[in-house]
Amino acid sequence: MKTRKRALQTERTSCSTNKKTTPGVFTFFRLFSAKKKFCADSASSGPFRVPHSELAPSCPILFAFEIVQRFDPPSVIIPLVSQRTLEAHYLPNWRLTQAHGLSGYNCGYAVQRGGASFHEHQQALVWRLIGEMAIGPKSTVVDVGCGIGGPAGWITERYQPRRLIGVEYLWSSVAAAHARAAAEADRDRPASRPIFVQGDAHRLPLADGSVDVIFNLESALHYPDKRTFISECRRILAPGGALCLGDITTSHRWLFTPAQLLNRLPSQYNSNVWLWSPKDYRRAFDAEGLELIRHEEASRPVADSLADGIAEIRHRGPASMKGFRGRFFYLAFLEKLLRARLLRYDLFCLRRSR
Repeated sequence: MKTRKRALQTERTSCSTNKKTTPGVFTFFRLFSAKKKFCADSASSGPFRVPHSELAPSCPILFAFEIVQRFDPPSVIIPLVSQRTLEAHYLPNWRLTQAHGLSGYNCGYAVQRGGASFHEHQQALVWRLIGEMAIGPKSTVVDVGCGIGGPAGWITERYQPRRLIGVEYLWSSVAAAHARAAAEADRDRPASRPIFVQGDAHRLPLADGSVDVIFNLESALHYPDKRTFISECRRILAPGGALCLGDITTSHRWLFTPAQLLNRLPSQYNSNVWLWSPKDYRRAFDAEGLELIRHEEASRPVADSLADGIAEIRHRGPASMKGFRGRFFYLAFLEKLLRARLLRYDLFCLRRSR
């Protein structure tokens, strides 16, 4: 009996040690099961056509078993941002879009306050960021941090690129974006719909030089290592390719440092932001050899758009805020910070030199 107890104790100790030092079979089985289910859902409702030749082996989760063979496990098992805390941060945004019929999470751009709906302001911000950038029927476009897929669908509808791939960190947003694309797709042209994959902006799941335009809107503020992200953008851009990046920035970073203490909380009140200044961005662009074509400081029109959106929500009454009241006051506070210039909203358009 004593021998059996000693053997069981040894086995438990061994299991505990393995859990701390190795990724564990269950972790990869869970990732593979999620990937298998998502691909099966995609196949049943439409094409899931990211050619394997265009997927770099750096894809962090989509092909879990391949990662085991090609990469060091720590780069997969220890993400820079927690899925749990980021899901908690975006849950109120999802509820807001569902309650008010919105397709995206961005703050919008109002040329004139009160001149359009908040949904139209959100589209206007997308077009403002893209500007005169050439996107045509032979272009491959990637939306990094695509959220629930609204802007990706708008870009596809307007420009009809050869392929648009949305890369999103949260599995729930990938599923929502895929469902939206399937519902809105042109049944006569199924290949025209965007493709959505799960991936990390710090290790983009695309091959070198395979992309013509990268679109990144209100997502980089959640990246702890923006230099790595910008380096990844340069890697996947073809010579002459463009990066269109819009982000909330600040020249008073010390004011917002205490908010980073909330980053680890699985609550809608966590910040999950790591803010840069415009100078930080420009230095990183220069370091990667990305040529700045256009830069707009858009704080005022973005604040005007938020004011219109807040007014729309308020007009529907307190009952329409159920499930996202905290986010409503967060957006109202964001508007005030933008008007006071304590926060900024910057739009960058860059090109990779040939």
